[in-house]
Amino acid sequence: KISLWIDLDSEDEKVRKDSEITLKQEIAWASHLSLQACLLPAPKGASCANYARCVNQILQNLNSMQLWLRIPLEKSDDDAVNGSTDHMDGGEFDSWELWNSFRLLCEHHSQLSVALDVLCSLPSTNSLGRWFGESVRAAIIHTKTFLTNARGYPCLSKRHQKLLIGFLNHSVQIVISGKPAHNLHMGSMELGVNHTDDHTNSIQRHPLRSYLDYVGYLYQRMDPLPEQERFELGYRDFLQSPLQPLMDNLEAQTYETFEKDTAKYIQYQRAISKALLDRIPDEKTSMITAVLMVVGAGRGPLVRASLQAAEETGRTLRVYAVEKNPNAVVTLHSLVNLEGWENIVTIVSSDMRCWDAPEKADILVSELLGSFGDNELSPECLDGAQRFLKQDGISIPSSYVSSF
Repeated sequence: KISLWIDLDSEDEKVRKDSEITLKQEIAWASHLSLQACLLPAPKGASCANYARCVNQILQNLNSMQLWLRIPLEKSDDDAVNGSTDHMDGGEFDSWELWNSFRLLCEHHSQLSVALDVLCSLPSTNSLGRWFGESVRAAIIHTKTFLTNARGYPCLSKRHQKLLIGFLNHSVQIVISGKPAHNLHMGSMELGVNHTDDHTNSIQRHPLRSYLDYVGYLYQRMDPLPEQERFELGYRDFLQSPLQPLMDNLEAQTYETFEKDTAKYIQYQRAISKALLDRIPDEKTSMITAVLMVVGAGRGPLVRASLQAAEETGRTLRVYAVEKNPNAVVTLHSLVNLEGWENIVTIVSSDMRCWDAPEKADILVSELLGSFGDNELSPECLDGAQRFLKQDGISIPSSYVSSF
């Protein structure tokens, strides 16, 4: 924790110079001690250019230690009628704008994060939502923020509870700050165990223990994360490098990650079901076999979704699974043999741009959309595959738009 008196944007030049020298000395000492993080005091006002300049300079030569900028979680103008969020307009102060300005001046350095001071009053839900997209590492809750329940123990308002649970879900550290605001008598229940020996009774209970116990109580009450979210925890808050499956053969683990996205394949199945109902009327289901081609079949999730759609709609399918990755083709063959699809699915180990299809497709299904639409060369690949599709055929997806 850095000295609170430091003010690098003071009007007094001597204070500014002394603050800069002290800040650098204290961070150097913290780095020498190999601390995990160092807590920087909040900017004294809306102007923080010199403070940010100095911190950015320090960050360039810092080791692995993190710098956490303390920011008060104050109401922003989106609580007002006009909805303006610019704290420079002379309206209500917006702490998110202050943080945003500071990290921009520090060039979005990866070792700069934020520690939020959670106050008695909270901003609107929209304002709070913005912070879940930021690199919040700690939430500092003052003891004065706590209310008192019927038994005299500290508790938080419903909105504070919801905010705290959101932070806990994002692995944000909870810090209790301030002097005890609740006078509690120590008893055996407060100790958490019923020891009767003199040694246990002589243990000095931490004055903030009741507040920590309440945070622990909220943590224990949290619903367990769904399986999908647990799987994605390792990918949270990390920019993913775009894949290049046309140039590289993807690994099994990458395919497994794709296949965990159950919502996507449910939507594919629904789209294929609608396409089959559109192509084959009910009175001709026994007469017509639709030809469906999966271009870029991977390990077969789209093949499975297609056959499930056919079963759901009562239509008959003939499927061509085209895949260029020879390793994925091995898994595809195993899947087809395991499920008994040998008479339904034809596996083609080839680049879709080079393959000559024996017949035209009624439905062309692909999954070549990357993190930004075309980074998996979807246009180039699908342009070469359009010749497989009948004149009135259906492409799934038919179009896509990249947005940011």
